[in-house]
Amino acid sequence: MSNRGTVDKFIGDAVMALWNAPVEDPDHVINACNAIVACQQATGELNQRFARDNWPAYRTRYGLHVGTVVVGNIGSADRMNYTVLGASVNLAARLESLNKTYGTVVLVSESIKQRAETRFLFRSVDQISPKGFAAKFPVFELRGKRETADPAELEFCRAWEVAYSALSMAPPALVFEQLDRFLQTYPDDSVARYHMENLKHRANEKVTAGVRAHGRGG
Repeated sequence: MSNRGTVDKFIGDAVMALWNAPVEDPDHVINACNAIVACQQATGELNQRFARDNWPAYRTRYGLHVGTVVVGNIGSADRMNYTVLGASVNLAARLESLNKTYGTVVLVSESIKQRAETRFLFRSVDQISPKGFAAKFPVFELRGKRETADPAELEFCRAWEVAYSALSMAPPALVFEQLDRFLQTYPDDSVARYHMENLKHRANEKVTAGVRAHGRGG
């Protein structure tokens, strides 16, 4: 709320929030990114206290998208709720859940990146085909504020973009080489490990299909 967000509802252990309503905010994308960075910082401070008491770390995930929605008092005469509806809401929820796939904390859409990349640091993650959408969408990880990013973080993002660009343009052998080189420097990166495992899986599928085809021919 300190970043001009509106808490819409609690859904079990999740929070749904929105920006640019009910009061218009020309900086709503920047404020939304600031809010997520602040939430991450607060979670980190909470986990430091948990660690002192030998409690398990508290983990949370975020999905952020900007787009056209229906907003207002929605419902019926006996049950009304101020909320937002639309495909953009569904995509934000999908991004949140996809963090489990990539081992990330914050995933955002390309429209968020385009509007906030002068102030925040992002890196490419993948192209997804969410249910209910005809086209593929590029998704990105929000890494933090540019003004506070140290040289190591900037180099990490630069090196990753080199490896990631090979995924769509290079032959599999070169992709494997680029990912392997990246993982030698950053062995704990979950996004790189995801793409490496995916590459190996596709290669094994081709080998298996080739063996089966040979068997039928024999």
